[in-house]
Amino acid sequence: SPFISSPSLVDLLTRQGWGPVRMTAAVGLQTELNGPGRAPSDVLDQWTREGVRPGVVAINLGVGYLDQCGSDPARCASAISSLVGAVHRRWPDAKVWWAKVVHTDFWTSAPSAGMVNWNRALDDAASRLGGRLVVWDWPAALAASGIVTDLGNVHPASPTEYAKRSALLAAHLSTYMPARYVGPRVTVPAARPRALEYVPQRDANAGALPTA
Repeated sequence: SPFISSPSLVDLLTRQGWGPVRMTAAVGLQTELNGPGRAPSDVLDQWTREGVRPGVVAINLGVGYLDQCGSDPARCASAISSLVGAVHRRWPDAKVWWAKVVHTDFWTSAPSAGMVNWNRALDDAASRLGGRLVVWDWPAALAASGIVTDLGNVHPASPTEYAKRSALLAAHLSTYMPARYVGPRVTVPAARPRALEYVPQRDANAGALPTA
């Protein structure tokens, strides 16, 4: 995102019971579809080294590679399968949440071939994987939201519009992949009016307490 918006997506997810949340955002982060750039597998490897064991991995990529995807639809499916597989090889029980993309002609607002093929490939992958891959229909959500974007419908137009998008994203995640608390719940003891004191006591059946 070129803007810093508040509340952030991490803030919104935390409020809805998620946590801890690990978020990585970078220019050039891609599905290894079109050449140089930081690959998601590098991020996943870093999380593994740090001991992260996510129950849900949410993926929200840009549209920089969609021209190639539009000219060769099979590459869309290959790229999606590669990244989902990379997640499941590291964390077999993790679910993957993936947002569809919006990329339209500046003048006609017609969807690009890349957008059509990519989003179709996401739907196909979700059908094959069942509940292990949940796809968010961002194009439909955007059309119903009133969020203001740039001419290509790619970027929300301001920090306020980005925050609206984050709220929709967090709501979908929390509806279809709700956070689940793991571990015992412990009641915090009531605060005492003063610090605890140690007072020696003498057993009635024992002799006098020793003195120092």
